[in-house]
Amino acid sequence: MNDQQLILVVEDTPRVLEIMVHALQAEGFRTRAAQTAMEGVRAAREEMPDLILADVALPDQDGATAMSCLKDNPEFKNVPLILVSGLPHEQLVQKMSECGAVDIIQKPFDTSNLVASVRHWLSVSSGETPAPAPAPARKDAGPEGAAARAGSKKPFEIETREVAPGVGELRVIGSIGISSLGQLEAAFNGLFGRKLHRIVVNLRETRSVFSAGIGCFLAARDEAMKNGGDLVFVSTPPELRKLFAMLGLSKILRSAEDEESALSQLASS
Repeated sequence: MNDQQLILVVEDTPRVLEIMVHALQAEGFRTRAAQTAMEGVRAAREEMPDLILADVALPDQDGATAMSCLKDNPEFKNVPLILVSGLPHEQLVQKMSECGAVDIIQKPFDTSNLVASVRHWLSVSSGETPAPAPAPARKDAGPEGAAARAGSKKPFEIETREVAPGVGELRVIGSIGISSLGQLEAAFNGLFGRKLHRIVVNLRETRSVFSAGIGCFLAARDEAMKNGGDLVFVSTPPELRKLFAMLGLSKILRSAEDEESALSQLASS
């Protein structure tokens, strides 16, 4: 029953938050509201939601990134995530593909469509016969559509090279998410295959990193350290530094202001 299902709504605009909460409560759902990514993560950990509705552009950090990292926890793996944003459609579809969201709702939205999407994905997650899916905004919406467009617009690219004896550099261009995880793993494995276990990870041109990417960084660091090496991150975006701090990774994933400082750190490792 709806009154047993909790919807976490993460939205920083008070009026929009009020509209979403009112529409859901009118349909019998319980709601919990948060206006920042950290508040949303905290609320979800205090009481497990049945579904999460999250804005992307939040005051403290990218909502898709924060909720994606939350879902990296096995407890939250099956909690549907729906992104609600005023971003251009193609950017929002790309975010959806990268963070593992099940649906997108573009602002301004019709509350009946929002409720229909919530009902549909709750039905899917519970294993019941799904309610009719809300009509997509366009025929190429969703992860498949994003993948089909990838050939015309490259959202992600990795470059690797040896920058000093025994030291490799991995430079990331774009956003690291589920769709780019294979390329990231292959790049690290390529450096390891060349016996380069001390690695500068250059994030100067990185837009965002989702939970899948952070997991890959941690796995690569473990592999490097087994072979006497380490990873040092250069030009880490402020948003990602906040995320590392929030997840308690700041002391695990080393960082440097520039390549010279990174090489100095690696030389002493």
